[in-house]
Amino acid sequence: MQSRNASVSLANLLQNCIDHKAYKAGKIIQAQIFRTGQISNTFLVNRLIEQYSKCGRTSAGRRLFDQMPLRNIFSYHAILDSYCKLNDVDNAYQVFDQMPEKNSVSWNLIISMLSRNGLEDKALVSYYAMRLNGFVPTRFTLASVLSACGGLGNVECGREYHGLATKLGLSANLYVGNALLGMYMKCVSIEDAIMVFEDLPEHNEVSFTAMMEGLVGADHMDEAFDMFRLMHRERIIDCVSLSSVLSVCSKCEFGDGNEGKRHVMHGEQIHGLLVKVGFLGDLHVNNSLLNMYAKLGCMDCAETLFIQHCPSSAAHPALIIKS
Repeated sequence: MQSRNASVSLANLLQNCIDHKAYKAGKIIQAQIFRTGQISNTFLVNRLIEQYSKCGRTSAGRRLFDQMPLRNIFSYHAILDSYCKLNDVDNAYQVFDQMPEKNSVSWNLIISMLSRNGLEDKALVSYYAMRLNGFVPTRFTLASVLSACGGLGNVECGREYHGLATKLGLSANLYVGNALLGMYMKCVSIEDAIMVFEDLPEHNEVSFTAMMEGLVGADHMDEAFDMFRLMHRERIIDCVSLSSVLSVCSKCEFGDGNEGKRHVMHGEQIHGLLVKVGFLGDLHVNNSLLNMYAKLGCMDCAETLFIQHCPSSAAHPALIIKS
């Protein structure tokens, strides 16, 4: 009973280390685990590996993994997840291949990592292998393979997975729906993306940003502005979406005079919104605003903004180019 209580206490302490990314405290707990001969307590050691992963100390986690006398599927997931977060494809594959058993979590980790790293073909091959092994795709699987289809520009492949998502009852899931939006926009299938957007029961900033960026990429500027207005009405705004709509304004750099004036007006309105909602201190948003003013030839506005909000030690490239 005393040993069990000690294990529970150590597990609680490790959870606190995980939550706060406390690497040194984790090392002290590891020493206690070794000193009390609990290295064979697989649950505790799994938590240690997770803690090291959270702290970015994957090598320490791997050393611990290699020392474990007893491993289970969670042990493999802990170190596999650590390598996948680092996008360390070689080590992730090595651990994945060594797993005595795999489940949908294992496959999702690998497929997601491959898709993120531009290895779309391998992501789809891994997906087919997952299906051959009898696993049903989850929302995470579908989001990854849809991203891979978008990266390849393969809209027919994307439509196939869209059909599968509908069959599994996942097409209305926000996570899958946003992946569908991104895929269709990357494939410049605007009508399909709009259909998905309208069918989603709810939207978030990812949904709106995917739509705006896709519309900008397809030179549908007015529709992109309309999307931002809808986003504003629904009070779903973040730094990424604001930077995206500022890029819409910048696109008229080579437009005619009337179009340019209209986009300057839009840009000034968005600048006012940034001040109102308190996003002007964000460096990414600031750079997008500077870039917009510089591309539209509003150098006085750009210079004023730069002086007010940017560090004096680093001149913005847009100002240097346009000056």
